[in-house]
Amino acid sequence: MADQADRKLPLKQIEHAIEKPDDPRLPASIKELVRGTDVMPADWTQQERAHAFWNLIVDLVEGFDQGHGSKRQAALRIALMINKTRHDDPEPQLLRRRIEHARLNGVFGNPRRVGKDQAAQYWTDGVVDLAIRLDRRVGELGRNPDGWQDYRVGRAGAVRVLQASTRSPDITPLVGSAPFYIDRMINTYTMRGRCVGKRTTEMWITSWVDGLDHYDVRVWSHVGGEPVVGVRAWLNCRVGSLRSVASLNRLQILEYPVFFPEPLRKGQDHHFAIEVEHLITDDDDTPLVELEVTCQGIAALERTDDGWPTRGLSMRLQFETGAYPAAAWWFAKTSDFKRFDRPPDGDPHRLTWSPHGYLEHSFTASCEPNQRYGLGWAWA
Repeated sequence: MADQADRKLPLKQIEHAIEKPDDPRLPASIKELVRGTDVMPADWTQQERAHAFWNLIVDLVEGFDQGHGSKRQAALRIALMINKTRHDDPEPQLLRRRIEHARLNGVFGNPRRVGKDQAAQYWTDGVVDLAIRLDRRVGELGRNPDGWQDYRVGRAGAVRVLQASTRSPDITPLVGSAPFYIDRMINTYTMRGRCVGKRTTEMWITSWVDGLDHYDVRVWSHVGGEPVVGVRAWLNCRVGSLRSVASLNRLQILEYPVFFPEPLRKGQDHHFAIEVEHLITDDDDTPLVELEVTCQGIAALERTDDGWPTRGLSMRLQFETGAYPAAAWWFAKTSDFKRFDRPPDGDPHRLTWSPHGYLEHSFTASCEPNQRYGLGWAWA
C-alpha cells in the first residue's frame, strides 16, 4: 500500500481509488479496500471520503493490543507512515527499506535476535490482522452509515470502550470486534497423529446490538485452492456460503458465516455450536491450539459447588492413542514466540493428561478482546 517515499502516498492512493475505481493501474487490493466508501454520505467530496477512510485505518492500527499485537502495530505504523518517529528512515524508499531500518533500530527487539524475515513477517501478519478488522468495521458502518461522521472529523478512538469482565450490553461495543459477549465457551480438539483432526465449539453469547444474526468462522487456504477444513452446524445454527476476506502473497483468509435462527435483540442470549473438520490435506502440525478473542470478551471462570465450570473459556484436547506429548501447558495474552516456550516442571502453566491422552484447562480470568488463549505442547 505504501511503497514510495511520499509520506502522503497512502492517502493519495485511497483518494485516487475512490475517484477512479476502474483505473487499471490500481492494485486490486486498493480497489477492494475502498469499496466500503460507497455508503458514505453522498454530499461528501472525494477528499473527505479519502480522509475519513484513512482515519478509520489509523484508528484500527492504533487499536492493536499491546501484547502479541505490538510488533504488528509497529510494522504497520512504519509501513503506512503513521506517526513519524525517530526510528523512521530519514530517506524512505521502498517499504522493505523502512521495515529494515526500523529493525536495525530495535523497534522489533534486539536486531541480533530479530532477522529480516521475522521483521517482514510482522508486517505480513499485521496486514492480515488489519484486513480482517477493516472488513468487519466497514460492514458495521454499512449497516450504520452515520458512524462515518466520527471519521470525517478525525479518529473515532475516543468513543471506543475497552471491555473487561462485564457482560453488560449497555457499554459501547469495541470497534472492529464482533458485537457480542461470550458467557461460556467450550473448545474441544481431537488430534489425528500430530495434527488437529476435528474441533467442536459450543458457545453461550449475549448480543450487544439489535439485529446480530451470525458469527464468523475464519479459515485459511492457499490462493486459488480449496479450504483445508470443513465447517458444519452442530447445534442451533446454519452455516452459510464461504466468502473471501483478504489475500496476501500465497494465502487467503476465508470466512464461513454461521447464522442464528433469527436476528438477536440487544441483550438477548443465544446458545449454538459448530464442528470444524480438518481434512487430510491439512498437514499443519504446529504444536498448539489457540483462540483469538474477536468479540467483546469472554467471562471469567465460575464453577458450581461440585467444581463444574458454568462460565468462562474451557479448552479440551484429546491426543490420539499412542501419540502423547512429552509436556503440555496453557498460555494467555502472551507473545508469538512465548506460546512455544515449555514451562519448567512444577510451573502452574503445566498440564497433565489422563492415561487415555485427555487434558483440559479452564481459564480463570476473563478473556480480553484481540488477545490469544490456548494450549501448547512439546513432543520431546
